[in-house]
Amino acid sequence: MTIMRVAEFTVNPGKGPQVMAGAREMQELANIDGGNIAFYQLIGGGKPGTMFATTVLEDLASFGALSDAVNNNPKWAEWMAHQSELPGFPFSTGVEVSVLQDLHAEVGEPSDLIENPGIVVVYRQLLAPGKRDAFIAMAKTIRAMLKEEGRPVGITMQSLFGNTSVIMRSMGYESVAAWSAAQNAGWPTAVVDVLKNAQADGPMFESVECLLVRDVTPA
Repeated sequence: MTIMRVAEFTVNPGKGPQVMAGAREMQELANIDGGNIAFYQLIGGGKPGTMFATTVLEDLASFGALSDAVNNNPKWAEWMAHQSELPGFPFSTGVEVSVLQDLHAEVGEPSDLIENPGIVVVYRQLLAPGKRDAFIAMAKTIRAMLKEEGRPVGITMQSLFGNTSVIMRSMGYESVAAWSAAQNAGWPTAVVDVLKNAQADGPMFESVECLLVRDVTPA
């Protein structure tokens, strides 16, 4: 079951070029240990200057193996020491590190995903107490309905550490224009009805945050 590590951070004013230079170096180091790092820049929602560094792994065992490899690789410590010596350091401020696990075994596999989306919309939601079973049932129903209509469905993940009530749903698009077109099309009436019925006895989420991010991973 897929695991995703997400490091959220804020770029300090005027330090964008230094952050992207460091991102390129991080990519090279990650490749040594068999990892992969993608970088995303917030373009809508949240706080200006927010970025995300993500690593996707096949399963929890792979996550553990990569984490140990990074911790035991002296090149990472050397890189951090070098960064701290550069003029203007620090270039960013860490906010949060999340480790997420996909829920496809419970809600159904995604379909029609764009392989390398330029734009990703992320819904970061906090489940209300006792609502997980209702959420899983609703998600399965909606996915089946969207697939029947030939519409794409996104990726659904849940936090493994910290607040495990955090659910993150994401959908990739080729461009902001493509995302806007999908928004304008709206949801099928039947899907809207399922959403309403699922929350008839109270809100399913305590909070919902929508983020629009752009892939800025160095080529």
